[in-house]
Amino acid sequence: LKAFNPYRGWIPTLIQDNEFEKMICERKLVNSISEIISLCQSSENVLILDFSGEQLALFDKMFDSPLPMRYALHVPTTAV
Repeated sequence: LKAFNPYRGWIPTLIQDNEFEKMICERKLVNSISEIISLCQSSENVLILDFSGEQLALFDKMFDSPLPMRYALHVPTTAV
């Protein structure tokens, strides 16, 4: 899980609870196999999976962020 900092770009987040981290970072892909293959062949070698607005608000509260942040799960294409 990473947060977007407008000055530094994507920065890693620190989640203290291992079980909660696992719940956030493990997601099922509902895309078709051909779409997943196409995404994995992109030049960036990482899939960026966004969260819903409700989830983003929860992350802001959890990380005590003074401003709304953008959070996304960054998955290396080798992990798909």
